[in-house]
Amino acid sequence: MKKRECKLLKRISKAIKQLNQREYLHRLGPKKYKLKHHLFALLIMEAYQLSLRRVEIMLETFGILVPSYSALCKSRKRIPSVIWSKLIYLTSGLQHENAAIDMTGFSRTNPSQHYLKRCFSDVYRKGYAKTSMIYDVGRHKVIALHTKIKLRHELKDAKLLIKNLNVKVLLADKAYDAEWLHQYCFEMGIQTIIPKKKNIHRGFYRRKQMKNYSDERYHQRSNIESGFSAIKRKYGGSVSGKSLKSINSELSCKAIAHNLRLLCQRFSTEPIKNIYKAYKLNHYMSIIAVKIKVMPSSPETDLKKIENNIKHLLSQNAVQNPKFEIQPIAFGLKAIVVMFGWPEEKELDSLEAELNDINNISSVQIIDIRRAIG
Repeated sequence: MKKRECKLLKRISKAIKQLNQREYLHRLGPKKYKLKHHLFALLIMEAYQLSLRRVEIMLETFGILVPSYSALCKSRKRIPSVIWSKLIYLTSGLQHENAAIDMTGFSRTNPSQHYLKRCFSDVYRKGYAKTSMIYDVGRHKVIALHTKIKLRHELKDAKLLIKNLNVKVLLADKAYDAEWLHQYCFEMGIQTIIPKKKNIHRGFYRRKQMKNYSDERYHQRSNIESGFSAIKRKYGGSVSGKSLKSINSELSCKAIAHNLRLLCQRFSTEPIKNIYKAYKLNHYMSIIAVKIKVMPSSPETDLKKIENNIKHLLSQNAVQNPKFEIQPIAFGLKAIVVMFGWPEEKELDSLEAELNDINNISSVQIIDIRRAIG
């Protein structure tokens, strides 16, 4: 396990030590799986957009210790939101210059809204998990988030998010223009860059904070919208959880994955043969490295022309980036040595026959074959 332990698992273990959290999720440990194994599996599930069953199969395939899918389903409800908040804050950095606050929604249904409206027009409801987020517009990282299911104005989450953060400038749109928020930020030493609502001019702290307002700094707020778009494009714009705790765990994992810049790729645990039959892909199980010696008919033969003909033939057989070498033989005669990768399942006899049919080639000899990949 130590040899196969990845950097992400080590980083999670280090973060748990910094948080002074116990190794096991349950207070009556030790258990079979530690907290880091649960956090690691849930992060991979969101980063690769997998289901609970598929993330278990994938990690078992790579020989990584992973809880069962039912244990992961329970643990994402049991992990306290405090741990998720601290992990997000640790992965975002400790100091932040300019931060923006805004709210976005994640769909609680995987089908498209058009499909739901078309098929279930009578009982059609647009359900969203609302998430208020503070985003570092300079580093492009999530600092804190708060999730809710019921309808609630976004301004009510502002105080909860700003409470324990080290932020110098807070950017927000007109929805956050409230006298009590300006006062709270002023007392905490935070400069607010919030445009005024229409026909509202009162407020001692509003006027005090507006003295340092500038449109140039306010326009940096659009970076939080880019952050929302990046998270939804890379890690999905919907959540599969039903309860508030499981939804909060999913969105926290998306934010941590975004902060860690985890690469997002779809991973399928279906059998390889089924995938080939379904999609008819021309992929092969293994690649062999082939080295062929091509002898020209005479020393006066144009080797560059032969090389171009071989390149064209190999490209027709889906061979990319072949390597060519000129090897001196005797009396001015030179041979062309070609090295390329070839699918093991395909026969080389047909390629050898096609090479022999090229003009000004006297012979083709396979001098080396070895397994490259697989």
